[in-house]
Amino acid sequence: MEGRTMKKVIALVACAAALGVARPARAQEEPTPARTAAAEQLIASIDMEHTYAQTMEAMVQSQIRQNPQVAQFEGLMRSFFAKYLSWPQIRGDMVRIYALTYTEDEMRQLTAFYQTPLGKRLLETMPELAQRSSEITQRRVMDHMPELMEQMMAAMQSGGSRPQP
Repeated sequence: MEGRTMKKVIALVACAAALGVARPARAQEEPTPARTAAAEQLIASIDMEHTYAQTMEAMVQSQIRQNPQVAQFEGLMRSFFAKYLSWPQIRGDMVRIYALTYTEDEMRQLTAFYQTPLGKRLLETMPELAQRSSEITQRRVMDHMPELMEQMMAAMQSGGSRPQP
């Protein structure tokens, strides 16, 4: 692959990945043991490990569909995700996020909801919804990637970034 094309592919993958995982930093908080326990129960009741695996698979497939040149890096991507984003590595973070986001009572209500037929249906369709949402976002970014790349090149040439609109 030509050097310039390779750089574009890497830039596109990096941008898409950043869009999918970038989140603002929060002050360090610690959930109470009761909230942590409720979060663990919620995560177990929704079989988040399975949903997480489906979401990660959908993300890889979406990247390949959106950027066919990325297919040659599929093995590298999977290896990278297995190394840094496997369920055992991310599980504690997910428990903490839920414990900090929802109250103990809210997590009990969510657990009860996800045990209903509608809750189970929502869980079944969540990976597909996430994949479709990701594809829409990626497609919109890709449609306008030349503009972003042009602005980034101009900013690099001028020695700084342009102000926010």
